[in-house]
Amino acid sequence: MNEGIEYMNLLKSWVDRLISLQVKEAAESYFRGGIMCPACAKIHGRCGDAVLPLMYMASVTREDKYIHAAKELFDWSERNIVRADDSYINDSNNEWRGITIFSVIALAETVELFADLLDGETRRRWLERLAKSTECIYHLIDTLNPNVNYPISCAAALAITGKIFNNSAYMEKARELAHSLLKYINEDGLIYGEGKPELLVTEKGCQAIDIGYNVEESLPALALYSRYAEDETILRATVRSLYAHLPFWIPDGGWNNSWGTRNAKWSYWGSRTSDGCQLAYGLLSDIDPVFGEIAYRNFKLMEACTSDGLLLGGPMYAGEGEPACVHHTFCHAKGLALMLAKGYAPNGGLVLPLDDEVACRSYENGNLVLVAMNGWKASVSTTDYPYCPGSNSSGGCPTFLWHKAIGPVLAATMPHYSLHEPANMQIPKRYPFDCQSFRIVKDFCGTEQECSSANDVRATMFWGKDESGYHVHAKGKLSYLDGSRSDTEYRLSYLFNADKVVAEVRADADAILKCPIVSDDDEFDFSEDVLFVRKRTGRSLRIRFSGGTPQWRTTETGCAARAFNPVGGMRYLQLYVLLEARKAITVEFAVE
Repeated sequence: MNEGIEYMNLLKSWVDRLISLQVKEAAESYFRGGIMCPACAKIHGRCGDAVLPLMYMASVTREDKYIHAAKELFDWSERNIVRADDSYINDSNNEWRGITIFSVIALAETVELFADLLDGETRRRWLERLAKSTECIYHLIDTLNPNVNYPISCAAALAITGKIFNNSAYMEKARELAHSLLKYINEDGLIYGEGKPELLVTEKGCQAIDIGYNVEESLPALALYSRYAEDETILRATVRSLYAHLPFWIPDGGWNNSWGTRNAKWSYWGSRTSDGCQLAYGLLSDIDPVFGEIAYRNFKLMEACTSDGLLLGGPMYAGEGEPACVHHTFCHAKGLALMLAKGYAPNGGLVLPLDDEVACRSYENGNLVLVAMNGWKASVSTTDYPYCPGSNSSGGCPTFLWHKAIGPVLAATMPHYSLHEPANMQIPKRYPFDCQSFRIVKDFCGTEQECSSANDVRATMFWGKDESGYHVHAKGKLSYLDGSRSDTEYRLSYLFNADKVVAEVRADADAILKCPIVSDDDEFDFSEDVLFVRKRTGRSLRIRFSGGTPQWRTTETGCAARAFNPVGGMRYLQLYVLLEARKAITVEFAVE
């Protein structure tokens, strides 16, 4: 199949579904043209960015319905989201104006690429809005004090509009921003600054790094800027950073953002309200076909996570019966449409070294370890840069464990789920719900007052290698969300070798080992001390316990219960083991 057709089919299904959710008739004009969200029962302020994929579909199909929908959507934004100073706000009840940058990019690219499809009056109005809002961000960016993705994206916005309006001041400001932001690419090649203060290096040497925002927003913006400004310095830095982020890519197309500062918005394919990695890896696939393969597999994952024309927030939303927030769809439709409009539709089929690599890497001054061996990929974290209280699992938590034949096995969530961005996050139907991180707990289990290994940001970790494989060791004290530590010490050790992954757990007091296993409605069997999760692929995950007997929560009908968490978008089998003081429990993961 022509991969360009694959992209087009998915994009068309998204855009047609957006049109079906557009308010066509309303007693009040304030609602007309907006796109209703099935999950949030509201119109998201940023839905106006969908003018870009709507106009792209108009250019391909020559159907007037897309142009009509784009014009109605633009008018809705004008009535409801644009302020007197020509800024856009995030939502009708959210005053954040930095979002103007992304609205400018969407409108600028639309005018640049599809102006010939617009009638004269519409083209005039859109250009007038673009001119006013560009002038707004030209001054606004110096007053915002935002996360790093905003000035990076502003550089792209001003480079595009600088070309459209032949404005040298915009181009110079774009260059100034882009080059000043080179300092946010650290020695590992990762972008940091997704937190406050953005340049802070913690006591343990950690920085505000978020893989989701980096690959779906900052790197795409750098790629766009470098192409519009023809800036080779920024292009080289962007390419270097694209390579540096690849160890966090999962061969099924996902991204491991289980530990990032903004992992509250982690959706397995990326992040909830950013535009996708297509504009970074797809747009620069002419530099290295590896980038094209990354973009293609991510696209295939999004395709698999699409239901009824909407991009679900993760691979197991459908199994849980959770509706899709429309934000995912209009943002990622924008990124996909822009990549295609610029002539890129990367092919798949390459076998990558990342598919079966054997490696152990440390980041964040040794507080994050990535391991890859024999089809397994894992991350273990003791990072201490929480975006906000309770936002990240630390303490030596195995934040992610994946196998190429099974998929995700462990996937950490926020220790306590709360709406840090109320307009951009969902409350699932079954609420409240438990943290789904592999961790040791005591006191107030499953509550905001839980005392847990995942809360200990002062835990220490080291790793090494011998003839048996890679070893990762962490130790700390069971802690509370507010950072206070109990007197109970614990140790977590992990072995990764050619046959299995083994976790050894111990604490100095009686506690509970929570071991949530990513599992949709897969078959579940237990015999003596061995548990099998039989996947629909025909392969089985074998989990063997030594030193303790696993137990699991059950439903009213006696079936093994599953719990859902929107971080990552997974469902979990609720396993736990009683942990006796100073007695080790081992948990062995293997694939059959």
